[in-house]
Amino acid sequence: MSLFRLFYILLLLDLSFQSGLKIIKSNGQLGPEPCAFTCVGTTGRDTTKWNDDRAGKVWIDVDMSACNFVDVPVITTTVEGAAHHDYLVGTSSVFFTNKKGFRIHLMGQVPTAYLPDVTWKPVAADAVKYHWNVNWSAFGYE
Repeated sequence: MSLFRLFYILLLLDLSFQSGLKIIKSNGQLGPEPCAFTCVGTTGRDTTKWNDDRAGKVWIDVDMSACNFVDVPVITTTVEGAAHHDYLVGTSSVFFTNKKGFRIHLMGQVPTAYLPDVTWKPVAADAVKYHWNVNWSAFGYE
């Protein structure tokens, strides 16, 4: 083995032990700290394939299988877009969570002091029109 290759391997090992990520509670069994990692992604502003069952509820299955988690990670989400995503219900609620992905449902708008009489019920075409997309972070073990 060359000296350069040995140096490179030692450098990678050193960096992996200095990740700074510590998971104190998980959905499964805790793993060793060097195996803890963060995987992040987005469904994409113009590539998100929204679905709807009925007016007022749009959803998407988010694939995070490329992260190669060994168990269900801890997931956080945000919904980003050009308009009308700021009053939706469900922007941080995940469903059917597993180590390869999850589903997020967005439902209607919430009445607020600013918009007390909300009646708008979004459909998938609205989500596409306003470029809604899901940004997510997952914390788990590989």
